Parts: sequence; C-alpha cells; structure tokens
Amino acid sequence: MEDASHQVSVIEPLGPAMDRVKTLLFRPFEIERWLAIALCAWLALLGTGGGASTGKGVRYSREEGFTWNKTPIDTARAKEFVMENLAWLVPVTLFVLIMVFGLWLVLTWLSSRGQFMFLHCVAAHCAEVQVPWSQYRAHANSLFVFRLSLGIVTLVLITGLSVLGFFLVTRSPLLSHWGPWGSLALLVPLGLLLSLTAGLLGLFTSDFVVPIMRLRTPSCFEAWGIFLALLVDHLGSFVLYLLTKLVINIAIGVLVALLGVVTCFCACCLMALPFIGTALLLPIHVFKRSYSLLYLRQYGPAFDSFAVYPPAIPKPPLA
Repeated sequence: MEDASHQVSVIEPLGPAMDRVKTLLFRPFEIERWLAIALCAWLALLGTGGGASTGKGVRYSREEGFTWNKTPIDTARAKEFVMENLAWLVPVTLFVLIMVFGLWLVLTWLSSRGQFMFLHCVAAHCAEVQVPWSQYRAHANSLFVFRLSLGIVTLVLITGLSVLGFFLVTRSPLLSHWGPWGSLALLVPLGLLLSLTAGLLGLFTSDFVVPIMRLRTPSCFEAWGIFLALLVDHLGSFVLYLLTKLVINIAIGVLVALLGVVTCFCACCLMALPFIGTALLLPIHVFKRSYSLLYLRQYGPAFDSFAVYPPAIPKPPLA
C-alpha cells in the first residue's frame, strides 16, 4: 500500500471519468437508458439541498455601526397567547415535528438505496433499477442506520449550540460588555467545526465508504474502519482530493450559471424541478461518481469498483 501512494493522482482520473460519461450515456444514446440511470441518481440525491436566511434583525448606521433591530417585542403578550392555546398548539407542534422527522427518515432510506443503485449503474456500465434495488438491500440498510445515527448526533449538537447561543444572548453577563454579536461570536468556531465535520463525513461516506461497502462488506461501520485506515496512511492525497473536488464543483457551478444566463434562466427553472433537473444534469452526476471511483481504485485492486462488473466492450462488426 505504501508503494501505491506514490502513484495516486487527483488529475489522472479526470480524463477517464469524462470517457466514462461518454460510453455510459452517449455510446449509444438511448432515452430509456438515460432515464433509468437518472432515476437511480435522483434517488441517491434525495434530501440534498439548502436554504438561505436574511438578516432583517440587523441594521447599520454610521453613528452606531451594526446593531440589533430595536423593534419592541411584546413577550408578555406572546407568552399569554401560548398559554391560552396550549390545548391545540402542543398536539399541532408534535404532529408537525413527527411528520418532518418521518419525511426525513423516508428520504434518507430511499437515498441510501439510491446511492448503491447509482453506483451499480456507473461501475457496472449498465442501466438497471430492480437488480441493485434488491442486491444491495443489506448494504443500504446499514448505510441508512449510519446516516440516521449521524443525523441524530448532529441534531443534538446543533440543539445544544442553539441553547447555548440563546443563553449567551439573553442571560450571559458577557452581553453587557460585548453585546449580542460578541457573545454569539464565541459559537462561530464551534459551528464552523460542526458544519465542516458533518460535511466531510457525508462526502467521505458517499465517495468512498459506499464503494468500499459494495466491494468488501455490507456493514457501513466496518467499511468506515477500512476507509479510516486508508485515510490515515494517505492523508495528504485525500486533502488534495478534497481541494480538487472543490475546484470541480466551482467550475460546474460556473458552467451551470452560464447556461442559466444564456437560456434566460429557463434552464435553471427546469433544473429546479424534481427528477427533471437530475435528468438534465445526469452527465455531471455520472462524471462526479466516476471520478471518485477512479481515484479510489488507485489504492489497489481491493478498491477497484470496476473490477467487480467490468464494462461491456462492444464487439467489432463482422467483416
């Protein structure tokens, strides 16, 4: 394994990944094949997304600088409203929380199944849906348990940071000296560290642990043990991989933005639609999935996802 580390490259897999996109999707191009692979990719990407927030609670003036919005809030009246309507507020709140949690469970479970389905299509050079759905059931269930555990731990930590932030803003004696911004600034490093850790765990799980599970073990926790040993031995190479992925994602984002501008944002509207957006961007998803697999296989035959199901090579036509 030590000798293989000198042969690992983050640039070399780029070309073969592009070739993989061409052979899988365009040689030949078949709409049924395209839609089948897009379905697997769409399932794998379920639950991914983000949102934005605004800073309406903050204002700026030359004399005072940044300050909180000083619009008075009648907390006594709000508390009175809550106490008078507990009979229906509590069950409605619990119902909404249960529904949100249930939806997250369903999406996470489907996404776990979809990750192995999409991986199977790319690695096996095929467009199958039913076969990987059944074949990798145990693998997907183990991945679901791991992601569920990770999500719960992350939620608990976020809740703890939120409670701590509320205490610092409303109760802490630091408020009188530093103000709300100074008090909340104490939580910024912890919040960034938590976000970075959760992001890296999700990225490593999708890019490397899932392929290792398909090759070595149906247990996500065992696959993580195998990957951690690999990560420790080749930390520098994986750091370069992360930087390369960042550059790739930026380049893809720029290209997609340019496409939106050229089409007067019609393409952006289509790409925002469920499944349709995944189908339109399928070459990008196949490229990114292929790139991670091609990078991983440089660490030896035990990590070669393409060796399990070699791509079908068309026979030359008879003379």
